Amino acid sequence: GKRKDVEVSFVGNWNPGYDPGKIRLIAPLERPALAEFLRTQDGFVHAAENDPCSNALIEALASGHPALYHPSGGNPELASPFGIPLGGNWDDDLETYRAHFHALREELLECRETFSISKAADGYLALVEEMLEKGVDVER
Repeated sequence: GKRKDVEVSFVGNWNPGYDPGKIRLIAPLERPALAEFLRTQDGFVHAAENDPCSNALIEALASGHPALYHPSGGNPELASPFGIPLGGNWDDDLETYRAHFHALREELLECRETFSISKAADGYLALVEEMLEKGVDVER
């Protein structure tokens, strides 16, 4: 629905075939500008269906934003501890999000290291080392 108590911004390349309505459109931003923009926001909506591993969702979570997310693809694996799945009724989803926001944000901030590049790099390195120990040809 159209709510007067919610402002939505979209950063990126909007499909010109869709009317954005009251959504504020912002051209794609470089990393520092995007990080600064994210710091001004209260939350993150990721409604993409069947997204295998959204970098945008990871960036939002790493920035401390609980997410309203579509429960498909890799979204639940990334966001379920720190967000609310979209269930088809925007008003209900938003009220659930608002009711749980502070607890979700607190949990997210405690676990923010989960989304750091250093943790990801350490995980990849450990996987490669494990594969090498097992004799798997990692050069392919």
